[in-house]
Amino acid sequence: MLHIIGNTSLLLAVGLLTACTTQHKFAKANRIEAGYMTQYMNDSLNLSILYNGDYTFNKKKSKLPKIIKNNDKYKLINREGKVLFSAKSNISPNFRSIGFLLRNRKPVSNYIADGYIKTGDSIYTRLEIDSLGINYLIKTPKSDVLIYNTFVEAENVDDTQTSLKESLLNEFTAIFKSVTFNSSGAKVIKNDPFQTAVLAYIGNDGIGNYLKPLRLLLAMEQQYDSSAIAYKGAYLQSIVTCLSFVGDTKKQVHFQQKIRGDTNSFLIELTDYERVGGEKELIDRCRSEQVVMFNEAHSAPAHRRLVAQLLPALYKVGFRYLALEALGEKGSELMKRGYPLMSTGFYTREPHMANLIRIAIKLGFTLVDYEDELEEGEGRREINQAKNLQKRIFIKDPSAKLLVLAGHSHIDELTDGKRWLAAEFKRLTKIDPLTINQSDFDGATANQPTDTLSVLKPKHTPNKNDLYLINNSLKYLTVFLGTNSPYVTVELTHPAPPPAGYVVQIYPANEFAADADAVPCYVQRVDDLQPLSVSLPENTYTVLFVTDRAVPLKKQLNVSNGNFRIE
Repeated sequence: MLHIIGNTSLLLAVGLLTACTTQHKFAKANRIEAGYMTQYMNDSLNLSILYNGDYTFNKKKSKLPKIIKNNDKYKLINREGKVLFSAKSNISPNFRSIGFLLRNRKPVSNYIADGYIKTGDSIYTRLEIDSLGINYLIKTPKSDVLIYNTFVEAENVDDTQTSLKESLLNEFTAIFKSVTFNSSGAKVIKNDPFQTAVLAYIGNDGIGNYLKPLRLLLAMEQQYDSSAIAYKGAYLQSIVTCLSFVGDTKKQVHFQQKIRGDTNSFLIELTDYERVGGEKELIDRCRSEQVVMFNEAHSAPAHRRLVAQLLPALYKVGFRYLALEALGEKGSELMKRGYPLMSTGFYTREPHMANLIRIAIKLGFTLVDYEDELEEGEGRREINQAKNLQKRIFIKDPSAKLLVLAGHSHIDELTDGKRWLAAEFKRLTKIDPLTINQSDFDGATANQPTDTLSVLKPKHTPNKNDLYLINNSLKYLTVFLGTNSPYVTVELTHPAPPPAGYVVQIYPANEFAADADAVPCYVQRVDDLQPLSVSLPENTYTVLFVTDRAVPLKKQLNVSNGNFRIE
C-alpha cells in the first residue's frame, strides 16, 4: 500500500451528519473568515477555531460515516448530535472533521469516565486507535461541542501506518490549540504570516521585492517553532512558498521536513502504479484528448516549469486555450500586455509561473481566468469554476482543446462526498478530461532516481486521476522562456555583497521599462560570496540586486553572440 505524507494541510470544521434537514440556531451563527488561514467563528457559542486555508466547508447535509453510525463508541453522537458544520482537507492525505452540538451539557466527570482526557482549557480528547480517529470535546460557555476527526476513507486506511497516526495527531493537536472563547464573536486572527508576506512583496516604488517577505518570515521562525502555536502550519506553508519563489531549495527542504517529518525526496514503490514513459509518451497521451487538466503544488515551481516545457508540443497537437487557477486578472488584459504584473495574482509572482504565461502568449494560447467571481462560498466554488470554463470557452468554441493548471485536488474526478472542478466540469459539459496529478508525488523518485520525469498509470480503477507524474525536471538555473535564441551562461555578483545576502531579480528589459511592477523572469536568493551562475537566452535584461537597503542596485545585462556584458 502506498502512503505519502507530504504538503499536508488540514482544516478543522464541524458539521451535522444526522437526519436533521434544517439548520438550528447555532448552525446559523457560523461565520467563516477565509484566506490562507481559515477562521471558524460561532457568535452564539462564543467559539473560534483556526484552520489551515485549504479546507472546504460543506454547507449541505451529509451522510453519517459508516464508522460512526450504529457504533456503540459513538452513541453520544448518534443520540445527541446536532449539526454545526463539516469540512474536508483538499491535500492528500485527506482528512474529514465532523462537529456535533450536543443537546445536553454534561459534567466533566461523565466525559472522563467515557475515556476523555483533559488536553487544554475546557478541551478534552479521546484517540480512537482502531479507527484512526480523534475526538475533541469542547465545553464552550454555552454548550458542549464534540468534534470527530479522521481520514476521509478511514475504513480503508491501514491502522498500522505509524506515519498516518502521527500526521492525524500532530495536525489536529496544533489546530485545537487555536481554540478561543471570544464573548464578542469578533475576528481574533493576529499576525497571519501569509498576509504578512503577501503585503511585503511590493515596495513603495511599486517594484517587486522578493527579499523583504523572506526577511520577515525568517525572523518569525523561533516565534512559530512550537506545535502550541496555532499559526505554525500557516507559517511553514508560507515560508516554503516564499522560498520556492526565490529558488532557495536548500532552505525550502529544511522547512518542508518540518511539515512532512521526513526527507524531501523519497522512493515510491510502484506496486500500485505502472510506469508508462516520459515526456514523449505524455504528449502522445494528450494528443487525442479535448481537455487536459494538470494540478500543481503551489510551492513546487517544477510543476509550472514542466507545463511550460510541454506547451509548444501541446500547441502543435491542437490545444489553443490555457486556463490558470492562479490568474487574478482578466486573461484578455494579460494577453494584450504579454507578461504578468505583481498585481496579476499571488502565485503568478513565482518566476516559472510568470514564464509559463509569457510562453503561452507567445505561442498564441488564449489565456482563461476561471475563478469563482460570484463568491457564493466554498460549497459553490467548483461548480462556478466549471461554469466559467464552459461559458468562456465551450459555448463559443465547442470543439476547443483546453489545458487547465489548477491546485491540488481540484482535478480529482472521484467525488468523495464532494465534486471537485474536474468532476463538475465532466458533469456539466459531458467532456471527460484527462487528469494529470503532479502534487501527490512531489519530491519523489520512482525506482530510477536519475529519471527527470516518470509518467505513472494507476493499476486499479476507478482512481481520482488518470495519470500521475514524478517530476524532477526543474533546473532552476536555466531560465526557460520558450525562445529559440541561444543560451549563454552568465555570472552575476553584487559589487559589494552584504553579509546578510541578497536577492537577484532579472527582467526582460523592455518589460521592466514599460512596467516596473512586472514579474521577474528569474529570481534567486544568494547568501554567500560566490558568483551566481545562470543560463539565459540572448536578450537584454534589467538586473536588480535587492538588499535590505531601500533602493535596489540596478544593472543592465546584454546577452548576445555567446557572451554577456553587465553595466
